[in-house]
Parts: sequence; structure tokens; C-alpha cells
Amino acid sequence: MAQVPVQTIHRDPQLFYWILIPITVVMILTGILRHYATLLMATAPKKQDLPSIREQRSLIRGINLRSNAHVVSSSAFQTRKDYLVTEYEDGTFLKEPDKKGQAAANPMTDPAAMEGMMGMMKGNMAMIVPQTLIMGWINAFFSGFVIIRLPFPLTIKFKSMLQAGVATKDMDPQWMSSISWYVLCIFGLQSVFNYLLGSDNAASQMSQQMGQMGPGAGAQMFGPGVDPHKQFQGEAENLAVLAHQYILEGVEGRLLQSVNVSLGSVVTLVAGHGPQQASFVVHREPLSRASPFFKAACSSKWMGPQQSLINLPEDDPEIVKMLVFWIYEGRICVSRESVELTSTALTVAEVLESSFGLFIRLFVLAEKYQMAALQNDALNAIIWRGHDRKPLNILRVVPYIYQNTHSSDSPLRRLIVELTSAGCESEEIQQVNEEIGLGFEFFQDFTTWFFQDMDPNPVPLVSPSYSNVVLAKAFCDQFHTHIEDNHDCRLSTGKTFLELRLPMIAIYNALAKCYVGEAGRGTGYPYLRCP
Repeated sequence: MAQVPVQTIHRDPQLFYWILIPITVVMILTGILRHYATLLMATAPKKQDLPSIREQRSLIRGINLRSNAHVVSSSAFQTRKDYLVTEYEDGTFLKEPDKKGQAAANPMTDPAAMEGMMGMMKGNMAMIVPQTLIMGWINAFFSGFVIIRLPFPLTIKFKSMLQAGVATKDMDPQWMSSISWYVLCIFGLQSVFNYLLGSDNAASQMSQQMGQMGPGAGAQMFGPGVDPHKQFQGEAENLAVLAHQYILEGVEGRLLQSVNVSLGSVVTLVAGHGPQQASFVVHREPLSRASPFFKAACSSKWMGPQQSLINLPEDDPEIVKMLVFWIYEGRICVSRESVELTSTALTVAEVLESSFGLFIRLFVLAEKYQMAALQNDALNAIIWRGHDRKPLNILRVVPYIYQNTHSSDSPLRRLIVELTSAGCESEEIQQVNEEIGLGFEFFQDFTTWFFQDMDPNPVPLVSPSYSNVVLAKAFCDQFHTHIEDNHDCRLSTGKTFLELRLPMIAIYNALAKCYVGEAGRGTGYPYLRCP
């Protein structure tokens, strides 16, 4: 088999020592000198004022939102987009809002722009002058020399790049001329400069700038002659027309479909209506087991095998979300930070948005769908979140409770009457009644409870012979709902609600200290099996 002939050029070995090494050493020394010369000529960067920083960062915020919109939920993206588009169009983030819409000022009249251009010119001169001198030195002394042969084959297209200054047609592309070695050193010595001078050095500035050349390379965000308001308007248009797609859309359904098939098929609960509507994918088996209503809704009479949708237009999606979490985890969780009842200036809506109010609304939903276990857990949570709270705020939810519970024997009605009688003064009851009206049914229940509790010799619920288990059982018997001999309850813990004057103080004191049995998975509600 014929072998490819190897081209051999007889050259003086001293060329390696008298041309290649000197060019390399001179390039390294020139880079070091250019680095220190640039540091001496550089001026301290001018500190930007706060409006200028806000102007730049605000535009970057819009660009980042547009670039990473897929990792933000639809509601969060819409909120951010509406805010930024409005502020961009109004010019809120401009450094000088009063000059909005005016033509860009001549950069030659701006001292800051002139200073920046002067600094750029100094840097360019420190780069151009040494390279020009070295190029002239190489052309004068080393032009036309072939100094090195590369140890790997190359195609003919590399010939013009590696053999600059050598006008031969038949020379193998592996051979390199002195001028080409100089050009290669410009880019290849960057790692050497990083080792000698550190990564932030001026010696590799030329190679970095040449590598970044391209359309719009190096353009500043708000450079001289650029109108910031037009850039804000352009970014506002980009955000307005962006089609948002959330990568985690429907992830709950995909996750639930991948878990154990023993849970059965899934159904979708659609809660609320309008823009606040939300969907929750739940397995049929735990949903049917938790509520007779949902058991009937998932049956073949109501829903065919191909249908998997249950509409709950009257229910708040936030409360339905808590219900779904409870079905799977067996505990109540507030997924967002809520208002605390530490102020007496809260409105009814604010109280209902607090964690205390969320637990009340959760009880109403559980009672609506006949979920006795969730009702009991919600009552425990109400006691737990109701301690040390302002009585006026607790009174403000009385109308909501009586409007949404339809039984005079509702545990929530009895509990709110207990809380009112135990911790509220007559002046506070009168004040709230004048503000929102507590209703005839509440006063009827309150009066009935008051006269029933007027026994001159009440049996005390607390004594040395009583244990916390007995007191917890008393609370369970009085307020919890037990269906089909299912007596698993979680008792709340926490401080006493108020310094109660009635026999209920014993129960509340017990609830404050009672840790019986196994704790319920980080909820703070001890677990007790009711007798």
C-alpha cells in the first residue's frame, strides 16, 4: 500500500531559538507592561447615583422576567408583567422623568460620556501602540521565516492563516511562519497572563475584545445617545406580546397519575369561578373515603367512567386546597402567610383571611360535605389559633358562622358561644353588635347557654384526681363529631384563650398542656384515640 509522501524542509535549527522563543518572550513581557500601564492610566470609576442604578436594574428586571417566564406561575407572571408594563410606559423608573420623550442629548456635551470615552481611548492606545511596534519589529527582522512544524495534519484552508508572509503554493499547511506565530500568541497567551496576573488583567483585553466582535457587541444598555424611555417602551411591548407557558402547569395531575395505582383513577375538583377559579386533581379512592358527598359524586350514577370533573363554583379555591391537603396528609396546612388577630382594627374580611378565619371557613366547608374528621381537626385548629387573640375580632366572625351553618346544634356555633361568654365583656359584644349586627340566633344561643350554666354547684372539671386525658375527653365529647364509631381525634395545643371565669377554663388549661399519644406529623396537634 502506497504511503503519502512526507514533505521535508531543511532549515536551520537555530531558528527555533532566535525567532520563536524571542517572539514568545517579547509578547509575554509586552502583555505584562501593558497590564501595568493600563492600571496607571486608569481612572477610578465614577460612583453611580441611585436613580441611574434603578434605571438600569429596572430594565434588566424586565429582561430577566421575559427570559425566565416559564419558571413563574401564570398568576405571578401576570402580576409582574402588569406592574412592569405600567411603570415602563409611565416612565416611573427613568432617572429624569421630566425629560421623558425628549430627544437624546448630544454625548459630546455630557462630561460623564466624555470621561468614559477618554478612558476607552486610553485603553485602546495601550493596546494598539505595543501591537503596532511588535508587528513592525517582526516584519523587519523575521519576515518570510518558517519556524515550526505542527505535529498534526491540517487541511489546505489553514494555509493562509498559518503561513502569512510566505508566498508558496506547495508548502504543507503544517508549517507555520513567524508572523502567524505572532498572531497565534495574541490569542494563545491568555492563560499565561491569567496565571501571572490573575483573571482580571488588561493584558488579555485585545483577545477578549476581538473574540466578542459581532453585531451589537459591546453596546451599553444606556450608552451615549440612547433614549432610556424608548428602551423601556420597547421592553414593555416585548412583555405585553409574550405568550406565557408555565412548565409546572398541571404538574399535580402528572404526579398523581404516577403514584400507586391502588388509589384508583383521578378526578378534578374545579373550585371557584371567574379569574380566581382553580383546579385540583385528586384520586377517587381517598376523596370518596373522606366524604359521603364526594363518594356519591364519584359514583357511576353521577359521573361516568370517562368523566372526571366535579364543579364547586361556590367554594373558595384556597379552602378547597386545604381540604385536598388534609385528604392526603391528614393534617391542616395554611399554604400562605395570613393576617394575625393581634389588632382590634381588623375588618370582617381581614379576620376571615387570617389563619383563625381560614380554619373557620374550613370547618364550614367540612360541615357542608359531611367530613366529620375534618370538622374535628378544624375545631382543634380554631382553639389553637384563637388563644391570646382580641375578642373583638373573634366576635366579628359570628355573622359569617351563623349564615353558613344551618344547624342550631352545630359544634362551631356552640364553640363560638363558649368563646364569647368566656372571653368577651358585655361592652365588647354591644360594640360589635352595633357595627355589624350579631343576629337574633346568636343572642338566643348565648342566652340559652348562659342560663344552662347557672348551676350554683357546678361539678368542677379540674381537680387533683383528674388527668389531662379526662379533660381532653371532655372537650372531645362536647364539640367533636363522631360517626360510625370512628373516634380518632386530634386535640389542639397552645395557650389558654383568655383567663376564663367559667368551667370551660379547665378544658382550655388541659388543651394547653395535653400531649397524649403520638404527635400528629409536625402539626402541633397531639393524637388521642377517644374512648
